[in-house]
Amino acid sequence: MLRSEVDASGYDIVFECNGILRHVQLKTSKPEAKAGGQKVNMALAEKPSGCVVWVIRDEDRLTHRIRLSYLYFGGEAGEPLPPIADFRVAKHPKANTQGVKLERAALRVIPKGRFVRVPTTRELIGHLFGLRATPDEAILQEIRSEEEADDE
Repeated sequence: MLRSEVDASGYDIVFECNGILRHVQLKTSKPEAKAGGQKVNMALAEKPSGCVVWVIRDEDRLTHRIRLSYLYFGGEAGEPLPPIADFRVAKHPKANTQGVKLERAALRVIPKGRFVRVPTTRELIGHLFGLRATPDEAILQEIRSEEEADDE
């Protein structure tokens, strides 16, 4: 695992598993957030298997638990990031002294609708590294039972 010190390279973290190297740009929000998309650095497209993982963190104030789900934008394991050059150019969040929000040529806005919903961390690992083997149904039922017990 390698972590980028700055976002100038287009990624926040690098993972390697099962012979697949993934440069990942991480984003996060709450389920009720109004974000219609995410700004993605064009440099991520230059990486051999870049992707964006948007973490949705649902905080339960009563139980003090956080449930995570994900939105994923990227190719299959080992494949490059889908083309992003034609997406809308991002604008700077703050206006300059003339009140104009300048374009940020190195960033594109990927609409939320272009991300794939991934409900569990286990499934996210499948997207990232191609580990989608069908597990034994008895093992799956045992895991579901444990998760339901944890939720109670």
